[in-house]
Parts: sequence; structure tokens; C-alpha cells
Amino acid sequence: MEGFFRDYFAYAGESEVPDTFNRWTAISLVSSIIGRQAYLVFGHKELYPNTFILLQGQPASRKSTAISIGTRLLKATGYARFASDRMSRQTFLDEMARINQPDNMGIPLEQQFEMPLDYPYEMTVHANEFIDFIGQN
Repeated sequence: MEGFFRDYFAYAGESEVPDTFNRWTAISLVSSIIGRQAYLVFGHKELYPNTFILLQGQPASRKSTAISIGTRLLKATGYARFASDRMSRQTFLDEMARINQPDNMGIPLEQQFEMPLDYPYEMTVHANEFIDFIGQN
């Protein structure tokens, strides 16, 4: 992982973004790419790399800049399971179902028949403002 962080910091470049924001953004990218393709055995359960990362800081501390850098890089890999910045709960669930359809993931029809019925749903949320994503109340 040390090489990954070194490469990510080189990609992010010298900027006003604190290293902590860049590091947690990089961790979120790894988690998004791995998704539910790998897990650790934890007792009798599988522990997936689900992460819930919230960058907190003063206004204008470059949280959105860190998120934007990570989002651009993740999109460049071909990853496409992003939630919109703003949506209702029902829209979120509808979007999650739509994004995770085998046709939308580029899986050929013949391979879709071999997929397990409990194929996991996953989605990445890179919202600049958390309250805009979850809404008030």
C-alpha cells in the first residue's frame, strides 16, 4: 500500500489539500474498486471493505478539491457506480438497482446467467456536501 499512496500523492500533486484528505480519499478509491470482490474472514462472517468516509474541516479547507481529484481518477478507471450528489431516499434505492444491473455493468448476456441470485449491490457516493446528499431531518 505504501507505493499506492506515494503514487496517489504524486497524482494529486502539490496543492492546498491536506495530506489527511488525500489519504482518506485514496482509501475510498481502493474500497470502491475492490467493492465486494474480496473480503476478510471475521469469525463466521465475511468482512467487506465497506467504508463510510466523511471529510470534516473548516470551510474552504479543500475537502471538495480532494473529493474531485479522487472522483476524476476513479472515473478514469472505468468505474461507473456513482450516486448523484442529491437525491431522495427512493431515488437512491432506484439508482442503486439501476446501476447494479448486469447490463449496465458491461457483463455479457451469457455470463449474466451464471451470476448468483444474491449478486451484491454497491455504489460510491462522492458528494461535496453531506447534508445535500442525505437531506435535512
